[in-house]
Amino acid sequence: MRKMRQIIFIGLMASLLGGSSLSAQISITDSDILGLIGQTQLVDIDTIGGVAINLGSAGANQTWDLSNVMVDGIQLEVLFQTPAGTPFSASFPTANMVRSTTDSSGQDGFGVVNLFEYISVGSSEFETIGSAVQVVDLDTSFLEFNSNDVAPLPLSFNTTWTNLSADTVGDIATFANVSYDTTDNTVDGWGTVILPIGSFECLRVRADSRFKDESYVGGQVISSFSGSSISYSWVSKDNFILAEAESEENDTNPNFTMAESFFRLSATPTALDEETTSAPGSFQLLQNYPNPFNPETTIRFELLEGSNVELAVYDLTGQHVTSLVSGHKTSGAHQVIWNGRDAAGQQVSSGIYIYRMTVGNVVQARKMALIR
Repeated sequence: MRKMRQIIFIGLMASLLGGSSLSAQISITDSDILGLIGQTQLVDIDTIGGVAINLGSAGANQTWDLSNVMVDGIQLEVLFQTPAGTPFSASFPTANMVRSTTDSSGQDGFGVVNLFEYISVGSSEFETIGSAVQVVDLDTSFLEFNSNDVAPLPLSFNTTWTNLSADTVGDIATFANVSYDTTDNTVDGWGTVILPIGSFECLRVRADSRFKDESYVGGQVISSFSGSSISYSWVSKDNFILAEAESEENDTNPNFTMAESFFRLSATPTALDEETTSAPGSFQLLQNYPNPFNPETTIRFELLEGSNVELAVYDLTGQHVTSLVSGHKTSGAHQVIWNGRDAAGQQVSSGIYIYRMTVGNVVQARKMALIR
């Protein structure tokens, strides 16, 4: 379960700008993080392990080249949103931000899995309140409450902090499993990270983690297992986590050359949010709300002048799902509701869908997540 959270949740909180060189170090604030709400991005996640990597060096004004790292796995879309409208918001009332994604690759053996990370972002700290895993095919959900994942804000070069946690399942007097986790974190560098999609100004966060799992029967320890790992996260003001690499278990070399897990940003929020062929000012297609949604969502758009409008929904393979608007619309604000059904009136499955609007030769598109 520990490794699943690290890989599928995209490092989640193992941590936290664009340009090719730096003239001053970076500081990441709460407004930078909360500014991501309403945006989406794509990440490539390695699910095989054994990733060859050159981590580069710690220190000021560094350059880390991760553009040639081979990623063998899946691509997921990450959504940044407010808790309202997400299925588990009532369980995490202090959260003011959610990172979510849908994994439909089937590599985990569970089919479609929706993942939610509930976060509290304040002026002085970033805290992961908890997370939820929704296994759609089994109609089952798992919630985890973990307020131990905390990072101080603002985050800048040489910032250090430690996360401690202990979790007990069962009764130690009869039978129980107890796990202990300790992570020492430090922002050990700032500079530029090079990815296949471009270069980004960033901080690098190093996390040294140690864990111990013990099993008790009748108050006595009958088994104990411990381990450690080192991970690095490259984090930015505009894109949150740009990349993350974790060592193989019990590798104590801070310059490890083989990563057990790796992921990196493959498309920025700006590149994903809108797709415009020309004259973007002729209309505006807004983000649907709520997102994710079930059973329906509202899509809004604004026209500067009366025009013929085509608004349709597609799946990620580009297949047409249904048409929502087809015909002339007057200038001003409009909205339409999609009920999660295709053109034949059948309910579509959970997942990521694209709604695309065409006015003349201008096209804009956004993505939305349906959760059943």
